[in-house]
Amino acid sequence: YALSYSHQQSDGWRTHTNMRRDVANYSGSFIINKKQTISTNIFYSDLYYQTPGGLTGAQMAANPRQSRPAAGAFLSAQTQQAAIYEKTLYAGFANAYQFNTAWSNTTSIYTSNTRFRNPSILNYQRKTEQNIGGRTITQYHNNFLTVSFGGEYQYCFTSTGTYGNKRGVSDTLQYNDEIGATQYNIFLQTDISLAENLIINAGISYNNYNYGFTRLNALPVKTINKTFDPIVVPRISILKKIDKKYSLYATVSKGYSPPTIDEIVPSAGIFNASLDAEKAINYELGLRGEVIKNKLFIDASYYIFYLSNTIVTRRDVSGADYFVNAGKTKQKGFEASINYYPIRNSAGFIRQFKIWGNYTNINARFTNYKQVAADYSGNKLTGTPPNVFVAGADIITKTGLYLNATYSYTDILPLNDANTFFASQYNLLMGRVGYKKKLSKVVEGEIYFSFDHSFNTPYSLGNDLNAAGNRYFNPSAPANYFGGVKLKFNL
Repeated sequence: YALSYSHQQSDGWRTHTNMRRDVANYSGSFIINKKQTISTNIFYSDLYYQTPGGLTGAQMAANPRQSRPAAGAFLSAQTQQAAIYEKTLYAGFANAYQFNTAWSNTTSIYTSNTRFRNPSILNYQRKTEQNIGGRTITQYHNNFLTVSFGGEYQYCFTSTGTYGNKRGVSDTLQYNDEIGATQYNIFLQTDISLAENLIINAGISYNNYNYGFTRLNALPVKTINKTFDPIVVPRISILKKIDKKYSLYATVSKGYSPPTIDEIVPSAGIFNASLDAEKAINYELGLRGEVIKNKLFIDASYYIFYLSNTIVTRRDVSGADYFVNAGKTKQKGFEASINYYPIRNSAGFIRQFKIWGNYTNINARFTNYKQVAADYSGNKLTGTPPNVFVAGADIITKTGLYLNATYSYTDILPLNDANTFFASQYNLLMGRVGYKKKLSKVVEGEIYFSFDHSFNTPYSLGNDLNAAGNRYFNPSAPANYFGGVKLKFNL
């Protein structure tokens, strides 16, 4: 088993962007006997970061390092001490049991508790979330057939209070709510080898989701319950091996995604009972291959993805987010990746040298989306860049010294559903050099230095989509430099 601790902090580049994160993690695996293994993962995280707020294009051009200034009735992000405080304790346990050579079962349970505070320009939110869940999967396997079946259950209880924010101090109560959400599914999946070079994968799941919402400070107190229609989600995939190097596959699958608690009751505290679950169907055709044995690998796919009841984010004049269903969208995409190993598993100084690249092209548009008098049908999907390219090189040496270099390009993307504002394209160069060493039988150490550099200044990451007042932009530093030390204890 292993115990680790990490601390990260930054003074930020923009005004009011300090950050601090502490994480302690314990993981272990215990062999009970030849058939049974129990594993566990427990972690505690403490996160704090200031939220500077979005800027308009003019504000970003004038001073990209500023936080959101005061405007009208709203004070500045700095005056309101806008920030996120989040503490989470998580514990998960899994039991794996091998009945015989054909049958096995893995059952896992988890629980987590999160304490969340968010003073913002508009209000002050305090929230406690308690989650419990479990999953069991039983598998049968022989030379020609693999069958997996099981189920999953999740329950989340959230107690949240929304208050006025008086310069970083919670003030008058506005909303006091409790939300309980239950989600469960049962599933079945099979892999069948019909011939030496033909494999069929088929699966089906039954999904159910419901929640109850109670506003405690509204009299008379009553609970609103909503149960989404249960849905059956099928999937089928066929893979054909073409000689020993290449495989061609085709997949058809449906998808289902109910709204989250944060979407049903967002930061403004407004309850949205009308938000529906997203439903999707995806068609995909792909090719993967090992062009040169143990050296050159390729993977390419083309897909068409249809999504109905698309959930999109919006932001009001204070910067608080809320969510609406945006009708239907259609996404046609192409993805390709290549991995080349000039050196692999070598006994020399350089143990491994890898060169890789990934390219994504997406044509994503609304197909049926009307908001009052506005018709956005045919517009590009908000927040989705049509082209993304990432490439890099990784080197690992036998001494423990390593080097990573990455270049990425992100195309322009629409910032609102009307497609009247776009974020500029940007290029990033990232690098990391580090040294790992086993300090003793139980302690592993690592020291590293990394950086990222933008060729476009200013550029915006984490854009606020559909923001009121055209405050879309969250400028990022043209260059960042990081350094750190890690210690891992294998007890």
